Amino acid sequence: MATSPSTALSQLRDIQLPAELMGEAIAPGWCVLLWIAVVVLFWAGIRIYRKTYLRRIALAEVERLRQRYRVDKDGVALSMGLNLILKRVALLRSARQSVAGLYGEQWLRYLDERGDTEAFSQGVGRVLITAPYGSRDNPKEVALLSLVRGWIRRNT
Repeated sequence: MATSPSTALSQLRDIQLPAELMGEAIAPGWCVLLWIAVVVLFWAGIRIYRKTYLRRIALAEVERLRQRYRVDKDGVALSMGLNLILKRVALLRSARQSVAGLYGEQWLRYLDERGDTEAFSQGVGRVLITAPYGSRDNPKEVALLSLVRGWIRRNT
């Protein structure tokens, strides 16, 4: 039986909109994945924070020494302070027996090896062992600070 067009039109319904999704719960699988993602991100954040903690502390100490040097222009205090920071970082990062007794040329060679440079034993880094016996001036302050910062970043 054929239906007339007017009868077919009268049987059509209006468009039905879907129910709002705001109040509906997320599927359990998605909840589990969301919680796993949160836990992994939290764990990764803690690991990164712990890994960079020593670096942040050491670089903050270097910055304090730089600011103090800007005020009093004491190159000996700057060199000795930087040397102390380097020794502390080295003691925390390497075997205590292999670092604690190093001084003079041996200490500079150790810094060169760990920093993949020759700037400690052959360049501006020599001031770390010569400054306590020299003048209070340190004309290579910028280069020395840059060298020490680079060594800390490389070894922490």
